[in-house]
Amino acid sequence: MVSNCTVKKIITSGILLALFIAVSLFAVDASADTYQFERMWPDSRLSYPKGVAVDAAGSIYVADSNNNQIQKFDSDGRFLIKWGSQGRDNGEFEYPTGVVVDKSGNVYVADSGNNRINKFDSNGNYQSQWGTYGTGNGQFKNPAWMAIDEADNIYVSDVVNNRNQKFDSSGSYLLQWGAYGAGDGQFNYPNGIAIDATGNIYITDSGNKRIQKFNSSGRYMAQWGSSGTGDGQFSWPLGISIDATGSIVVIDEYNHRIQKFNSGGNYLLQWGNNGVSNGQFSHPTGISIDSIGNVYISDQYNHRIQKFDSNGKYQSQWGAPLNFPTRVTLDRFGDVYIADNDNNSIKKFDSTGKYLMNWGSSVSGSGSLFRPNGMAVYADSIYVADTDHNIIQKFDLTGKYL
Repeated sequence: MVSNCTVKKIITSGILLALFIAVSLFAVDASADTYQFERMWPDSRLSYPKGVAVDAAGSIYVADSNNNQIQKFDSDGRFLIKWGSQGRDNGEFEYPTGVVVDKSGNVYVADSGNNRINKFDSNGNYQSQWGTYGTGNGQFKNPAWMAIDEADNIYVSDVVNNRNQKFDSSGSYLLQWGAYGAGDGQFNYPNGIAIDATGNIYITDSGNKRIQKFNSSGRYMAQWGSSGTGDGQFSWPLGISIDATGSIVVIDEYNHRIQKFNSGGNYLLQWGNNGVSNGQFSHPTGISIDSIGNVYISDQYNHRIQKFDSNGKYQSQWGAPLNFPTRVTLDRFGDVYIADNDNNSIKKFDSTGKYLMNWGSSVSGSGSLFRPNGMAVYADSIYVADTDHNIIQKFDLTGKYL
């Protein structure tokens, strides 16, 4: 029996061979022409992005966990720089998770697999680190998420130790609180941390499906949340951030949604559900909010960052990789459409490679796609060979099903 992987390789080889022959024949007929590489895209692939942070200038830092690096983008998602590689030396990572930026632009990274915090300048130049594996003061077992206060003190969720630790900006240990349990001030896998304008600290107590609130010294104050899918309930709350109005925005990872609360923990609104389309999520993790209220979410299993306004209205995204792209075609405006076969979607880019949008999913129904392959554009419509559904579907150039 021939496996699907083998079939795909055979098909891909046939496509590449046909393309090679066509290009070779064309080159014979047009021997006077020369060809020069111009660009490729996506410019920067993300693989299971975790933490995301925004600095005072609006630049965005992403913990690109599976690639063991930090990537930096401008506020529109344009790639700027990246740094890091897998390892244990200075500036290297083993599954980086949380990332925060202080007022001077220094970048702190929770290097989870190495059980330490790494500090860099805004250009990725290594400065210092602290932490080792253990249960003592300043030691960690899977440090994951972080927050930073007005004095540039760093708060770290020490997940497996079920506690939170506080350090100054040089890494000197200051205090800690928490222990395993379900009581007030106890934790079952604490993760996200956020700090409000008065210094109160909010922590996603993931295993207990709740948010806990503490003062700056770690004294318990309040909590809200329970297990479930209803408003204000959670199935693994993870990232958390606070906007300029004091509203608290929480990632509800396993419910694939974002929930927003007022400072008292009262439910306000939510957005998102499971999927690959704009505004949908697959295991979202990290969150950061800029000075004007835009919300940036690391959409982990979709390998992208999504940007929303303060009410959850989708604005843009970047980073989503292509997974076995099979066909490419252009419209009369020069925009590029790619059949992203293993992501069951069509992705659209402008002529410079800037991501514009995508559509499709593997579920049944009009407009869904399952391993799309052939494509053609005619009269401002795009026709897609929806291979495993055994149908042809027609869309307009915005992805609207026709």
